[in-house]
Amino acid sequence: MKAKITSGKNFKSIINYVFSPGEKNKPDRADWVGGTLGSNSPQEMIKEFNTVQRLRPDINIKNPSWHCSLTLPKGEYLPDGQWSNLVDDFMDKMKFSKYNPYTIVRHNDTELDHVHIIASKVPTVGPAWKDGREIFRAIAATQELEKEYGLTQTPGYRKRESARATYRERKKAENSGVTPPRIQLQELIDEAVVGNPTAPEFAQRLEDAGVIVRAGIASTGRMGGFS
Repeated sequence: MKAKITSGKNFKSIINYVFSPGEKNKPDRADWVGGTLGSNSPQEMIKEFNTVQRLRPDINIKNPSWHCSLTLPKGEYLPDGQWSNLVDDFMDKMKFSKYNPYTIVRHNDTELDHVHIIASKVPTVGPAWKDGREIFRAIAATQELEKEYGLTQTPGYRKRESARATYRERKKAENSGVTPPRIQLQELIDEAVVGNPTAPEFAQRLEDAGVIVRAGIASTGRMGGFS
């Protein structure tokens, strides 16, 4: 299971996106499946999130909205009820409190089963949610959930020097809400090696994920790896 996280300055943009027809112009691609908001209407969701912010003038956050997509490997599928339960567990593992409102929206316009989570870092009660190590926390959480829900076990984050985010990268990620490119690439590589694919299959999986792959050919004519 892959988690992709971003943050934003407002809730309107991301909610309008998840309920939009998308690139394939499919008006019914979005289905609300759970969360802690009192409404499943896009406009009412925006109002609820904004109301929480107005009620907490003591909390000033540059990017108060939190967006995370959870995507299953090809061929795996969860019913709405299980997705709702899984996301509830995921949010708990991500250290969101019960006072941080969130909603869960499922998309059905791709071959990969996935949901979008929109949450407020600003709670109704208590301190704001801190996202300094959210990337690593999300990887650990998804690996735990794969075991708990009987899903395909993915390699996840490999703790090797080349893939570690530097302090500067972590601070930049914290301020911008964008995962460092090296970590994004490592996650894609980890997913691409699942199942011991052949070299062509491995390269194709990366290309399908939007990664430009170049084969390194040695002077002997043999392939030495990819870059």
